Amino acid sequence: MRRLSENQKLIASTFTQTIINKRSAIIYHSLFGNPNIITFPALKLFKIFHRACSLADVRRNFDIEGLDEAIQILIDGFFLNPEGFNERGFLHKLMQRYKKEVKNGHLINFLSLVMSEVCNFSCSYCFANKKLIDNGFSNQRCELMGFKTAQKAVDIFFELMKEHDKQDVTINFGGGEPLLNFKTILQILSYVKRKYSGQYNITFVLNTNCSKITERIASVLKQYKVNIATSLDGLKPGNDAVRIYRDGRGTFDDILKGWKMLKKIGILPDGFMVTVNQANFHLIDERLIDFVSANQMRDVRIDIDVIHQINISIEDVACKLLALRRYAAKLGITVNGFWDRPLENIFNPSSKEFTAFCGGIRGNSLIVNPRGKVYLCGYSSEVLGDIFINSPEEIFGPESKYYQIVCSKMPGEILACRGCAIEGQCVGGCYVAFETERRKKNNVVARNCELYRIMTEELLKDITFSQ
Repeated sequence: MRRLSENQKLIASTFTQTIINKRSAIIYHSLFGNPNIITFPALKLFKIFHRACSLADVRRNFDIEGLDEAIQILIDGFFLNPEGFNERGFLHKLMQRYKKEVKNGHLINFLSLVMSEVCNFSCSYCFANKKLIDNGFSNQRCELMGFKTAQKAVDIFFELMKEHDKQDVTINFGGGEPLLNFKTILQILSYVKRKYSGQYNITFVLNTNCSKITERIASVLKQYKVNIATSLDGLKPGNDAVRIYRDGRGTFDDILKGWKMLKKIGILPDGFMVTVNQANFHLIDERLIDFVSANQMRDVRIDIDVIHQINISIEDVACKLLALRRYAAKLGITVNGFWDRPLENIFNPSSKEFTAFCGGIRGNSLIVNPRGKVYLCGYSSEVLGDIFINSPEEIFGPESKYYQIVCSKMPGEILACRGCAIEGQCVGGCYVAFETERRKKNNVVARNCELYRIMTEELLKDITFSQ
């Protein structure tokens, strides 16, 4: 709680964002978050401080019920500050503290092993395929991760966990399609359980398209308590418009066949991810939510392709996402995506923790490909090091590319974001989209940002209307 004297001059923050409905308003700070639903009398009180005045001045000139409580809320949320208080300067000092935590991989708690650069699907929007193209690899040069590479990555990861006293860790098996390299996955599951399971709370995740699931594979995944992350891009017409085999055949039936096996073994996930682009946008509607409900799932992540430009208006995209989310809520189903990340961050204020758009940019992730190359994100094209050549100090130390990228994406550090209503919550958006825009000279980042701004305002309105 921030304590200020009775006679100290206070002034309203210019970073305050206000969203009003018929009965109340919600305010948040575009740098720090701190959302609060306030009454109209409290909003009127706040407006008094558009010119600097003290609490004593307000007491003398206004008779306002609940004055002390309302003022304290506004002060604690940085909506009211001492005259001359530099909010950006304060944020900068906070980020200097967080930068110390980023050094040497101190925040890492997530390892993703790219088990296979090969995939049996050929999805039109594929992040992983984009990464291979950016790095100059053709399909003939795609690789599977060998056990020695995976083992070395795992050992380096747990050395970092021991050094930084981490107990709760996650190991993800990604790709391409990781089940094309199930042999190595099984070897690593066995190795980690044997060597590290007694010392750490380990969560395993498999990011799979499910088309290669067999009863044996499903049984092994259940044995090692592997969580399943999977995708389905709509009902059959929508999915098969974008999620296809290399020969153009649809994948819907084979995905559901894999799901049926997971359900039989008892490890069907509670939800799935959906990617939407121009080819299937018109095919995604409330029937998808009904499908989720019918399959007794509770979560669906729906994302608009963030790296390829699509010729659909931002307003139409926002309208569809909001309609799906609101319809799903009536059925007890959660719909989210990249587009609600700023909202999530508003409720996790940067004045109390390091806010970022994703775990990679927060400095939580170590990604290793089959060649031992290190990345910040599984879909990033920017190589940060090599586990066979560089030491952890060289990869994660204060002179490293890793450290420089993470620090450059901290709240307040991105000049292009200054003045945005969600500057401290979006924090530049998806880093892979930023890479794509830099390489292809398009405006995909600006388009994503516009969507995030619209969605954040509309989602906050939904919160106020529900009160």
